[in-house]
Amino acid sequence: MIDLLRASWRAALLKPLPLSAYDYPTHWSVLAVMLVGIASGAQISMGTVFAPQDPSIAQMLMPRFMATEMAGAWGAMLAVWLVSFGWLRVTQRWDGEGSLFNLIIACWFVLDMVVVVLSALGLPNAFLIAVLLYSPWVLATALSAAMPDVRRPVAAAWSYFALVPAFTISMLAHGAVASKVFATGQ
Repeated sequence: MIDLLRASWRAALLKPLPLSAYDYPTHWSVLAVMLVGIASGAQISMGTVFAPQDPSIAQMLMPRFMATEMAGAWGAMLAVWLVSFGWLRVTQRWDGEGSLFNLIIACWFVLDMVVVVLSALGLPNAFLIAVLLYSPWVLATALSAAMPDVRRPVAAAWSYFALVPAFTISMLAHGAVASKVFATGQ
Protein backbone atom coordinates (compact mmCIF):
# COMPACT_ATOMS: atom_id res chain seq x y z
CA MET A 1 0.00 0.00 0.00
CA ILE A 2 2.94 2.32 0.65
CA ASP A 3 4.03 1.97 -2.99
CA LEU A 4 0.53 2.95 -4.16
CA LEU A 5 0.43 5.98 -1.85
CA ARG A 6 3.93 7.06 -2.87
CA ALA A 7 3.11 6.74 -6.58
CA SER A 8 -0.22 8.50 -6.10
CA TRP A 9 1.30 11.47 -4.25
CA ARG A 10 4.07 11.82 -6.79
CA ALA A 11 1.57 11.64 -9.64
CA ALA A 12 -0.66 14.27 -8.00
CA LEU A 13 2.37 16.55 -7.73
CA LEU A 14 3.13 15.91 -11.44
CA LYS A 15 6.45 14.21 -10.67
CA PRO A 16 7.48 11.89 -13.50
CA LEU A 17 7.65 8.18 -12.69
CA PRO A 18 8.62 5.25 -14.89
CA LEU A 19 5.99 2.61 -15.58
CA SER A 20 7.89 0.24 -13.28
CA ALA A 21 6.96 2.49 -10.31
CA TYR A 22 3.39 1.22 -10.69
CA ASP A 23 4.39 -2.46 -10.43
CA TYR A 24 2.86 -3.17 -7.04
CA PRO A 25 0.18 -5.80 -6.39
CA THR A 26 -3.08 -5.01 -8.18
CA HIS A 27 -5.11 -5.83 -5.07
CA TRP A 28 -3.85 -2.54 -3.58
CA SER A 29 -5.45 -0.69 -6.47
CA VAL A 30 -8.66 -2.65 -5.99
CA LEU A 31 -8.60 -1.74 -2.30
CA ALA A 32 -7.99 1.93 -3.19
CA VAL A 33 -11.08 2.07 -5.43
CA MET A 34 -13.16 0.41 -2.71
CA LEU A 35 -11.82 2.85 -0.13
CA VAL A 36 -12.81 5.81 -2.30
CA GLY A 37 -16.32 4.37 -2.67
CA ILE A 38 -16.70 3.67 1.05
CA ALA A 39 -15.34 7.07 2.13
CA SER A 40 -17.46 8.91 -0.41
CA GLY A 41 -20.60 6.99 0.54
CA ALA A 42 -20.02 7.61 4.25
CA GLN A 43 -19.42 11.31 3.64
CA ILE A 44 -22.57 11.64 1.54
CA SER A 45 -24.76 9.78 4.05
CA MET A 46 -23.50 11.97 6.89
CA GLY A 47 -24.07 15.06 4.79
CA THR A 48 -27.71 14.34 3.99
CA VAL A 49 -30.31 16.91 4.90
CA PHE A 50 -31.81 14.76 7.66
CA ALA A 51 -28.54 13.60 9.26
CA PRO A 52 -28.27 16.41 11.86
CA GLN A 53 -31.91 16.03 12.98
CA ASP A 54 -32.09 12.25 12.95
CA PRO A 55 -28.80 10.28 12.91
CA SER A 56 -30.72 7.03 12.38
CA ILE A 57 -31.60 8.17 8.85
CA ALA A 58 -27.91 8.61 8.04
CA GLN A 59 -27.18 5.16 9.48
CA MET A 60 -30.00 3.67 7.41
CA LEU A 61 -28.82 5.37 4.19
CA MET A 62 -25.10 4.71 4.64
CA PRO A 63 -25.00 1.18 3.11
CA ARG A 64 -26.99 2.38 0.10
CA PHE A 65 -24.80 5.40 -0.46
CA MET A 66 -21.68 3.26 -0.05
CA ALA A 67 -22.98 0.74 -2.58
CA THR A 68 -23.90 3.54 -4.97
CA GLU A 69 -20.57 5.30 -4.62
CA MET A 70 -18.62 2.05 -4.93
CA ALA A 71 -20.51 1.12 -8.11
CA GLY A 72 -19.93 4.61 -9.46
CA ALA A 73 -16.23 4.56 -8.58
CA TRP A 74 -15.72 1.16 -10.21
CA GLY A 75 -17.69 2.17 -13.28
CA ALA A 76 -15.72 5.38 -13.70
CA MET A 77 -12.33 3.74 -13.15
CA LEU A 78 -13.06 0.90 -15.56
CA ALA A 79 -14.31 3.36 -18.19
CA VAL A 80 -11.12 5.41 -17.92
CA TRP A 81 -9.06 2.21 -18.08
CA LEU A 82 -10.93 0.94 -21.16
CA VAL A 83 -10.54 4.23 -23.03
CA SER A 84 -6.86 4.47 -22.11
CA PHE A 85 -6.18 0.81 -22.87
CA GLY A 86 -7.94 1.01 -26.22
CA TRP A 87 -6.20 4.23 -27.25
CA LEU A 88 -2.73 3.03 -26.21
CA ARG A 89 -3.09 -0.41 -27.80
CA VAL A 90 -4.72 0.71 -31.07
CA THR A 91 -2.13 3.44 -31.63
CA GLN A 92 0.64 1.04 -30.55
CA ARG A 93 2.01 3.45 -27.97
CA TRP A 94 2.07 0.78 -25.25
CA ASP A 95 3.42 -2.74 -25.59
CA GLY A 96 1.31 -4.18 -22.78
CA GLU A 97 4.21 -4.37 -20.33
CA GLY A 98 3.58 -2.83 -16.92
CA SER A 99 0.33 -2.14 -15.13
CA LEU A 100 -1.82 0.48 -16.81
CA PHE A 101 -4.58 -0.20 -14.25
CA ASN A 102 -2.28 0.59 -11.32
CA LEU A 103 -1.08 3.76 -13.06
CA ILE A 104 -4.65 4.99 -13.58
CA ILE A 105 -5.72 4.23 -10.01
CA ALA A 106 -2.62 5.92 -8.61
CA CYS A 107 -3.37 9.04 -10.63
CA TRP A 108 -6.90 9.32 -9.25
CA PHE A 109 -6.68 7.93 -5.69
CA VAL A 110 -5.16 10.81 -3.72
CA LEU A 111 -7.18 13.46 -5.54
CA ASP A 112 -10.43 11.53 -5.03
CA MET A 113 -9.71 11.18 -1.31
CA VAL A 114 -8.82 14.89 -1.09
CA VAL A 115 -12.18 15.71 -2.70
CA VAL A 116 -14.01 13.51 -0.16
CA VAL A 117 -12.27 15.28 2.73
CA LEU A 118 -12.81 18.76 1.26
CA SER A 119 -16.47 17.93 0.62
CA ALA A 120 -16.86 16.82 4.24
CA LEU A 121 -15.36 20.16 5.29
CA GLY A 122 -18.08 21.93 3.32
CA LEU A 123 -16.10 23.49 0.48
CA PRO A 124 -18.15 24.70 -2.50
CA ASN A 125 -18.87 22.23 -5.29
CA ALA A 126 -17.18 24.47 -7.88
CA PHE A 127 -13.88 24.04 -6.03
CA LEU A 128 -14.37 20.27 -5.77
CA ILE A 129 -15.08 20.00 -9.48
CA ALA A 130 -11.91 21.97 -10.23
CA VAL A 131 -9.90 19.48 -8.15
CA LEU A 132 -11.58 16.55 -9.92
CA LEU A 133 -10.87 18.08 -13.34
CA TYR A 134 -7.19 18.19 -12.39
CA SER A 135 -7.15 14.36 -12.27
CA PRO A 136 -7.11 13.82 -16.07
CA TRP A 137 -4.15 16.21 -16.35
CA VAL A 138 -2.37 14.14 -13.69
CA LEU A 139 -3.12 11.00 -15.71
CA ALA A 140 -1.85 12.62 -18.91
CA THR A 141 1.37 13.67 -17.21
CA ALA A 142 1.89 10.20 -15.74
CA LEU A 143 1.22 8.49 -19.08
CA SER A 144 3.65 10.76 -20.93
CA ALA A 145 6.32 10.18 -18.26
CA ALA A 146 5.84 6.41 -18.10
CA MET A 147 5.57 5.75 -21.84
CA PRO A 148 8.03 7.42 -24.19
CA ASP A 149 5.71 7.31 -27.24
CA VAL A 150 2.92 9.21 -25.48
CA ARG A 151 2.80 12.99 -25.83
CA ARG A 152 1.20 14.93 -22.99
CA PRO A 153 -1.28 17.01 -25.08
CA VAL A 154 -2.61 13.88 -26.81
CA ALA A 155 -2.78 12.02 -23.50
CA ALA A 156 -4.62 14.99 -21.97
CA ALA A 157 -7.19 14.96 -24.77
CA TRP A 158 -7.82 11.23 -24.30
CA SER A 159 -7.89 11.57 -20.51
CA TYR A 160 -10.50 14.31 -20.64
CA PHE A 161 -12.43 12.38 -23.29
CA ALA A 162 -12.46 9.38 -20.94
CA LEU A 163 -14.49 11.48 -18.50
CA VAL A 164 -17.54 11.24 -20.79
CA PRO A 165 -18.00 7.46 -20.50
CA ALA A 166 -16.76 7.57 -16.89
CA PHE A 167 -19.44 10.05 -15.84
CA THR A 168 -22.06 8.25 -17.91
CA ILE A 169 -21.33 4.87 -16.35
CA SER A 170 -21.11 6.42 -12.90
CA MET A 171 -24.50 8.09 -13.29
CA LEU A 172 -26.03 4.86 -14.61
CA ALA A 173 -24.68 3.01 -11.57
CA HIS A 174 -26.09 5.68 -9.27
CA GLY A 175 -29.44 5.51 -11.05
CA ALA A 176 -29.61 1.72 -10.91
CA VAL A 177 -28.95 1.60 -7.18
CA ALA A 178 -31.28 4.53 -6.48
CA SER A 179 -34.11 3.00 -8.51
CA LYS A 180 -33.77 -0.28 -6.61
CA VAL A 181 -33.84 1.59 -3.30
CA PHE A 182 -36.96 3.55 -4.24
CA ALA A 183 -38.70 0.57 -5.86
CA THR A 184 -38.21 -1.73 -2.89
CA GLY A 185 -38.25 0.90 -0.16
CA GLN A 186 -35.06 -0.57 1.26
